[in-house]
Amino acid sequence: MPIAPVLLNLWLVCAGEPLQAAPQPTLTVLSLNLMQKASAPRKERFAKLADSLAKEPADFLLLQEGSGGLWDGTQNSIGDLAGLLDGRGLRYTHVSRDSLGVAGFLVFKVAVASRRPMAFTDAACLGEPGGDWFDKSPLPGRKNAVAAGADVPGFGKVNVVSVHLFTGSDKGAQVEALLAFVRELDAKHPAAVTVVGGDFNFADSHPAYAQMVSAGFTDAGKDAGPTFGLPENPLRKAKKPSRIDYIFVKGKAKVTRAEVKFNREGQWVSDHCGVLTHVTPAEPAKQHVK
Repeated sequence: MPIAPVLLNLWLVCAGEPLQAAPQPTLTVLSLNLMQKASAPRKERFAKLADSLAKEPADFLLLQEGSGGLWDGTQNSIGDLAGLLDGRGLRYTHVSRDSLGVAGFLVFKVAVASRRPMAFTDAACLGEPGGDWFDKSPLPGRKNAVAAGADVPGFGKVNVVSVHLFTGSDKGAQVEALLAFVRELDAKHPAAVTVVGGDFNFADSHPAYAQMVSAGFTDAGKDAGPTFGLPENPLRKAKKPSRIDYIFVKGKAKVTRAEVKFNREGQWVSDHCGVLTHVTPAEPAKQHVK
């Protein structure tokens, strides 16, 4: 090596001058409604999802419409997905709770899966579902928000919440209950960063969206595009695309990248698209020599 660069580096070290910024830690979160329908080959859809995650792993998965029961062909599709990921070298711990359905026959689930050890888990019911008899059927311990916390290097304590708001019930009341749940979590498990994501079943023009933003949350995927009802999606054809799936971020972090996933030919894994968000610490770490 030429001597000049070596002497220059030595001078910088001795002078205590700042060197280049240290690589920034990145936290990645994917939110996705998995689509319960076992009739739309779930095995193939889940394999495609697992293959995608093997190429681009996420630290946390916020999942809605997992399922299980006699009519569903599995006890817990969240566990099935975790098994597929494990087979691809990705070990996820997961927690799920039943949100809708007929116990023992078919229940929909909300879940969090984490590549980090979970420090705690919690869950809440944000209201009573409306809709038809299936939605309103008695379901002991019904929960439609599931939370977990983990220590993430570079960030500290991170709390994540997966949400599936009930379609036929007041969205504003459910968001109010969600925000109360988040405050309760932060009181019991103070976090540097809180991430709330899922299927909110409302557009960003709905007053409930403003409730989330007014509470200090940043809509990570604001400019990422629609997540549901894409006319080219063969799993659910529609004429009017909409954005009803969100990831909201609050705390000592900034969103550096957000995109809609599984929204092109050959990529479809659900009637919903996924939302993938990358965040870094709010204050970049700088490498100084002292």
